[in-house]
Amino acid sequence: MANSAADARASELEIRKKLIQDRAVDVMVAVGPNMFYTVTLPCTLWFFDRGKKGTDRQDMVLFLDARHIYNQIDRARIGNSLHNRLNFSANIVRLYRGEKPRISIKVPN
Repeated sequence: MANSAADARASELEIRKKLIQDRAVDVMVAVGPNMFYTVTLPCTLWFFDRGKKGTDRQDMVLFLDARHIYNQIDRARIGNSLHNRLNFSANIVRLYRGEKPRISIKVPN
């Protein structure tokens, strides 16, 4: 969702409040502009996990600032190291969840 959605009012605010109170929000990742071809604005990715209720992390939400994990080549293209950097972020989430990290390296052309 767009970053402005975090300051939602009225019914949107209540929906977000309910998701947090229900302990459904697991990870929130802030990404910079042009991360996606169709979205030029910075946004925040919300990942849900209703299965975390009753676990050690039921009252926790992992916040990742990934606004600068990639190199912008031009308006429409992101550098080829994105794969490695996204895997790095995914491994942070895996460690937060108590899982083993996965090693996957993509060598640039």
